[in-house]
Amino acid sequence: MERETGILIEVDSYDGIVFPHMADGPGAYNRYFGRQVTGKMKIRGVMARKGDTPEYVRRMQKELFEVLGEARCREELRRIEPKARGVARRYMEELGDADVQELAIHRRVGRLNYSRRCAEASAVQAHVKQGISLAPGMEIGYVVKDAKKWEVDPERTAAEFDAGYYGKLLEKAWEEVGFVF
Repeated sequence: MERETGILIEVDSYDGIVFPHMADGPGAYNRYFGRQVTGKMKIRGVMARKGDTPEYVRRMQKELFEVLGEARCREELRRIEPKARGVARRYMEELGDADVQELAIHRRVGRLNYSRRCAEASAVQAHVKQGISLAPGMEIGYVVKDAKKWEVDPERTAAEFDAGYYGKLLEKAWEEVGFVF
């Protein structure tokens, strides 16, 4: 095919590959993870790869993928499941002591005016309130202080966070990976 088309082809061989289910149905071809025959994990489209995932959540999911990298078959997956669950449990238990800076969400501002309340609208308001001028296309970092009221603080001044909100992000990250079990 390369000779005929001039397009370079890359072939990956996997011991196993997983396409996690999405909220509205089956998985998508651009969201997957798998253990290559080399032992390396290939990860695409999950929270560990997304730019707006807080570092604390990303670190947990990456550690889970390291554990998954130990398994070459279904039997080995069963053997490592307790270890993977232990990683997720540890991050949930230690969330209260997490560094607030590791919980910052980074997003590119698409607009400055919002018609409804959401985290991004609150983040824009919080930055402007502190005298930070923003323009569409700029990246901002913020920490969710109260998800029910959509109260956020700019990353640089954040001192507290909504543990329930970040706990749900950890659960979502676990569900993406735990689907394999």
